[in-house]
Amino acid sequence: MERGELRRVARGWFAQPTAQPDVLTALLAGYRLTCADAAALHGLWTPHRSPSEQDLLHVHKPSSGPTAPPGLLVHSPRSRTWPEADAVASLPLALEHALRCQSGETCAILLESAIEHRLLTPTAVQELLDGAPAAVRSRIGMLSTASDSGSETRVVRWLRRRRFHVEQQVFVEGVGSSTRTSVGSSWRSMGGPSIPARTPSAGIATVTCDPSATGCRCSG
Repeated sequence: MERGELRRVARGWFAQPTAQPDVLTALLAGYRLTCADAAALHGLWTPHRSPSEQDLLHVHKPSSGPTAPPGLLVHSPRSRTWPEADAVASLPLALEHALRCQSGETCAILLESAIEHRLLTPTAVQELLDGAPAAVRSRIGMLSTASDSGSETRVVRWLRRRRFHVEQQVFVEGVGSSTRTSVGSSWRSMGGPSIPARTPSAGIATVTCDPSATGCRCSG
């Protein structure tokens, strides 16, 4: 601290000059970063926010206290102690909070991003969904392991809501081979379990994927 390499942020917390400003803002107020803000620091795709939400930070705290300062959106605690030691919620905890806070589309983008970046396995995503209320799972609907960006997740969901038959990463003769495909009411990747989703509307084909050494291929 005397050399200026660290500065005291809060009781028990010190920061380097390169520390993330959002993390410091949360710590200074006695909170810790979570939800979409923590997910972004973990490297996930995060959609652009509406103007009314751009300056809000998603935070959590183990116990209720004074009203949070302006600019902080507090997630209700589930315990009276900090569930983790870090200043930023772990990815599973951040996503657990996001499932109860964000829109179904944003949650789908975050979850598919976690799988694409190999930060969570399909089994871990399944566990998060199992712990979420049925209404949350219904809002999220079908997930895919084939999206290479948050934009692709959004476009695919938009098309499927309008009953278009969609196949991702398909084989095109003379161009390349497919490594992952997902259409229908469930998805499967690298031998992992299928993730339950909503029953598709009439007119949407149900297609599952069989795991193989090279990924998933359309089977029906």
